[in-house]
Amino acid sequence: MKAARERAIDIAYRIIGPEKFTRGCFLRVLEDEAEAGESARKLVREIERGIELDRHEIAKAQAPS
Repeated sequence: MKAARERAIDIAYRIIGPEKFTRGCFLRVLEDEAEAGESARKLVREIERGIELDRHEIAKAQAPS
């Protein structure tokens, strides 16, 4: 299973990237200190947070009662 951050980057790239960037370029945007980089990082952080919450809820639901 991919780490939540890696999965979040994949999802954000599908949302932002394919029409505008190659995957490598998108990864560079994430490193950029400009507004575009900050916006992309914020999107990745929020998606990552959602993935972690989902994984927590799934683990909680699967735990023995």
